[in-house]
This record gives sequence, C-alpha cells and structure tokens, in this order.
Amino acid sequence: MTSEPMDIEVPPQPRDRSAHGGAARPSDDGLAVRVERERVAAGLKPYASQDVPPATDDDPEG
Repeated sequence: MTSEPMDIEVPPQPRDRSAHGGAARPSDDGLAVRVERERVAAGLKPYASQDVPPATDDDPEG
C-alpha cells in the first residue's frame, strides 16, 4: 500500500471588508502631540507644550 498526499481544496473564506486589519486609528489629540514633538525634534519649535511640567511656585500676592 502506498501513501500519497491527498489533494484537498479548501474553499476561500469571504473577507469582511467593513473592518480594517491594522491597528486602531489614533485620536486627533494624540496626532497633535506627535506632530508637535516631531517639530521639536526637527528644530522647528523650541519645546513641546505638553512636555513642560506645570509651575511649582505659588502666585505672588497682589
């Protein structure tokens, strides 16, 4: 008895074209932060506003 590989054809599954296969879309706020940091890295801006820590001193009286 000889064993030969069986020819089995698997029918292709229909694709769901309503869903994307990649990563989720970033938010607009997230894109704005990335763009600002890239501009700083390229030397077009002196600093990124979200990377600056808040002031620690209290406001002066008067």
